[in-house]
Amino acid sequence: MTCTQSNKTNVTVNDVIPTPIYGKGVGTTRLFVSDNPESIQLSNFTNGFATLWDDTVTGKSSVSYRVFFWHLNKTGQDIKIGLTLGNGSSGSTADSYKVESLKTAVAVVSNFQAHGVCAAKALLGSTLDTATSVDSTIASNKVGLIKDWTVPNNYLVGGIIEFNLTNSTSTRGMIYKLRTVAANSTTADLRYNQNAVASANGSHPRGSWSFANVEGYADQNLTQPVTYSLGSGDKNFSISNTVNDNILSAATSYNSSNALSNPGHYGSIYTVRLNLINSSSSSKTSQIYLNARGGYYGGAVKYNGTTYGIANLPPSTGAVHVADVTVGANQSTTITIQSCHAGGYSLPLGILFRTL
Repeated sequence: MTCTQSNKTNVTVNDVIPTPIYGKGVGTTRLFVSDNPESIQLSNFTNGFATLWDDTVTGKSSVSYRVFFWHLNKTGQDIKIGLTLGNGSSGSTADSYKVESLKTAVAVVSNFQAHGVCAAKALLGSTLDTATSVDSTIASNKVGLIKDWTVPNNYLVGGIIEFNLTNSTSTRGMIYKLRTVAANSTTADLRYNQNAVASANGSHPRGSWSFANVEGYADQNLTQPVTYSLGSGDKNFSISNTVNDNILSAATSYNSSNALSNPGHYGSIYTVRLNLINSSSSSKTSQIYLNARGGYYGGAVKYNGTTYGIANLPPSTGAVHVADVTVGANQSTTITIQSCHAGGYSLPLGILFRTL
């Protein structure tokens, strides 16, 4: 997996209680999140299979997907986990569907947090590995296999997959079902699974949404950037805060009755514009940090075109230094920071400002 970006050095900052910012969904990439049941037990299987999450779409001739999945094998034996696509077209509207531009940051691991940071860096840094679908073309009324992995007991399989799905036969809208699937045998063919979604276990997220990325704003109308006045003391603003930016909710997901909200925005790229204002008569410099505000935090940050990893930030006072920005007398400037949260870690994340 290509995640060679370096990690930021952890530092300690003052515990500054943050203000939650607001978020809105952006882009046309469809987000598919499968993180529940995070720990897979033998009781989750029916006739040897378990559907961990699914997504049914009709009427679109092409769809761009980002899939985030995160599943731990607690069955006591080796299992198989993968991603399948069922082509529901038939009869006079029979069409073939094609899986293209497949990219991945997926691994079978015992060190969950290190892999979570790696996948976040690969997504944010645009260094996902190029791959090929097992079945690149899926005929009408057939189930195709995109990827699968053998997962030993007490190992986790997870990460990011991106691909484009198109109707390769006509311009008609597609009808299909995308599934994350598990089998209790490593020799099983995941294409045979037609089970309904397994029952949820705990609060980990699952769902499908019509957008994958998020933009953060200071106001409920989603128009104003986060603003910091240099010289006003330490200020902190939290993202993925479960309060104002919980837009990947169960209610807005496909199959909302079986979905669970994704307030941590796993699988998303979160963009925040920051407006720095210097109203004084002399030049001032602001230091900008990312600060863990829940449990231990890990992920990735991009600033000024460069991506860095973040690992094992302790809550409240743990941080990484992102940038020093100097603003001239009676001037203002706007910068952009992007982040991607790692599986295996906790949210929220604070954007902390101080003036030198």
